[in-house]
Amino acid sequence: MESIFASGAIGAVIVAIAAVLRERNIRRKHKMDRYQSDFQIGQKLRDELRTEMDRREQEYQLDRQSLESRITALEKEVERCHEERRDLQNLVVELSSKAKPPVKKPAVRAGSPKKAAAQKPKGKKK
Repeated sequence: MESIFASGAIGAVIVAIAAVLRERNIRRKHKMDRYQSDFQIGQKLRDELRTEMDRREQEYQLDRQSLESRITALEKEVERCHEERRDLQNLVVELSSKAKPPVKKPAVRAGSPKKAAAQKPKGKKK
């Protein structure tokens, strides 16, 4: 009789140990699944971030290229304007050296020239 109880007790212990191990394995499996899921989410987020960074880098490079070409065009335009200004200054110097001195006009103080000619200067009263 003792052997039946003993074998039953041993069987119950074995069943209990098997249940504990099974539960532990199930928890471990769930934990691994969660870690795997978290890892996949992390990979997905990292890939999305890299894609976004690459896109922004390309936009930055295109904007920079555009701005550099505009700056180059503006620098050429400034140089052209400076050259044009130098040419005009040389032309002014050349023309002013060839030009006759301007005729001086009589200075009129105020009003129209006709009125100034018509008015006689007033003398001092004695």
